[in-house]
Amino acid sequence: MKVMVGFAVYENIPAIFCVYLILHTVSSFQMDDARLKRRVQKIAESVKNVRFEDLCTLLDNHIKPYCEARGLNYDHRHSTGSHHAFTVGSRPFNIVKPHGTPLLKRPYVESFLEAMEHINLYE
Repeated sequence: MKVMVGFAVYENIPAIFCVYLILHTVSSFQMDDARLKRRVQKIAESVKNVRFEDLCTLLDNHIKPYCEARGLNYDHRHSTGSHHAFTVGSRPFNIVKPHGTPLLKRPYVESFLEAMEHINLYE
């Protein structure tokens, strides 16, 4: 049996191992979804203590692949300055890099949470 895992193609794989790969892949997606939901929930619980770098990293490294895997729109626009514009699903929102403190202002975190609610990562 021929199996493709990521970009690699494996030949002569026993059928039982193929079933394991499929089940393991599905369960790891579900685990990632649960982990993402927990991280978003943690941000919601401490809206005043969210660092700019942490939120941008979460968006670019975790939310982006989540959206791409589901065919949802994701865009991060930043040319110069401190303003970062994001689109997640169909929800645009802005995050402004703070000056003098690493923590984001509450309205920016709340707009992030509204976008996460739209793609079912926050309730």
